[in-house]
Amino acid sequence: MIEAILLIKKTHTGLSTNSSMPNSTDSHVASHSYASNFYKEQTPAHLHYAQLCGVGGQAGVGLPTAFSSDDMFASCDIGCGFGLTPLITAAVDPTADIWGFDFNPEHISSATALSEVAGISNATFLTASFETFLDQETPDFDLITLHGIFSWVSPENRQQIRDILAKKLKPGGMVYVSYNCSTGWASAAPMQQFLCDYVDRHGSELKKGAIDSVVLVDQMRTAGASFFGVNPQAGKILDKALQSDPRYLVHEYLTGHWTVFSPAQVANELSGAGLEYAGSADVTHAFDVFHMTPEAQAMLNSIDDPLLRQGVRDFFMTPLLRKDIFVKNPQQISPKQQTELLLDQRFCTTKAADQLPQHFNFPRGGVSLTAEAHAAIKAAMIQGPASARMIIDASSTETKSVLNGLKLLTNIGFLAPALPEAMTKAAQEQTYRFNAALAGFEENGDEPVPFYASPVTGGGISRDTDPALRQALGIRV
Repeated sequence: MIEAILLIKKTHTGLSTNSSMPNSTDSHVASHSYASNFYKEQTPAHLHYAQLCGVGGQAGVGLPTAFSSDDMFASCDIGCGFGLTPLITAAVDPTADIWGFDFNPEHISSATALSEVAGISNATFLTASFETFLDQETPDFDLITLHGIFSWVSPENRQQIRDILAKKLKPGGMVYVSYNCSTGWASAAPMQQFLCDYVDRHGSELKKGAIDSVVLVDQMRTAGASFFGVNPQAGKILDKALQSDPRYLVHEYLTGHWTVFSPAQVANELSGAGLEYAGSADVTHAFDVFHMTPEAQAMLNSIDDPLLRQGVRDFFMTPLLRKDIFVKNPQQISPKQQTELLLDQRFCTTKAADQLPQHFNFPRGGVSLTAEAHAAIKAAMIQGPASARMIIDASSTETKSVLNGLKLLTNIGFLAPALPEAMTKAAQEQTYRFNAALAGFEENGDEPVPFYASPVTGGGISRDTDPALRQALGIRV
């Protein structure tokens, strides 16, 4: 088993593709290693809360069947790479049926080895292309996630992804998809093309070619290339590239099918699988008032079409990556039902509870929690995970102030949605085994596996988290 676990040191990628790749760059990218990571936006706990908040979407869209049914939950991570996110998802919900697949067999070997060492019996990993996975015998999924896939594969592969979603997602099921946003990347697209051209022309090894080409672009900027004066956003993206892991550069920039999208374009493609846009997994969408001028907010509020509204928002916010939620046959709920569900949602701290801030600075100025809401939330979180209903009952604080305070603190990363108490208790034994397996080796390549599984948050917690806080989040290593 120790020999099996060491496979994890060798490879990981966030990119999945199929065997019909049009150029040598794509084939090399598909087999190139990538840093292990965990993405909270792919977890049921985070998606449950984001959809419950209804951020950036259609008013009144209810929870998908995935989060409102007592039936066994099944999810699939398309292009799972090393599999850290689906493994954590499986560890924190032993009753769920968790799947992941990737084109690279070494990635799947690594994920399978870790699941075996940790005794995770409810996770299945397959070496498959999009096309071959379509024919695999699988459950019908409540949730399917794609991170780092949609903007980086060919139109033919995207069609196969739509076929998977149409065939394998339950009615009422949810899809999470991230993709490069056209407004954020518009000025940097020529730079991405130049990096690909450089590597193709030099025949470079991908990591070396990525580094050398980014350095050359920086030299162009230093020499006074007018492109960066005309396109200041490109300079910001270049600054990030200069400090990025070469493995990130390879997977972000060097695929031959790098594509940017508007929200409406992605929605049009996914409508072919029977999906409708339901909102954003990014909770910052709930706080446009802190980021946008009153004129911009008024303009957004005047647009009824949710996809056009998101397209307009992107012109103001220029995000690089969108994190969107789509639902097959979405259901409607009343405002009263939504409020009741929000009141029962539990939260926990991801930082020291006694340091919970009251004042926050945003681009449009400062904002503060009311003194009553701050005191009530702080007192509750010091004691442990709590719901808004528990906080209100203990303090008689106004409902709106507590709900908005919890949402704001979640947005800045001080709080996280927490699993129901019964789920946390049921997950403890399996998360202990999983974290012990991670703690049994210190390196993944030249770096530690960066996250432990928390039976409280239902997601991953950084290894760098203070030990006392890790313990409060149910992590024992």
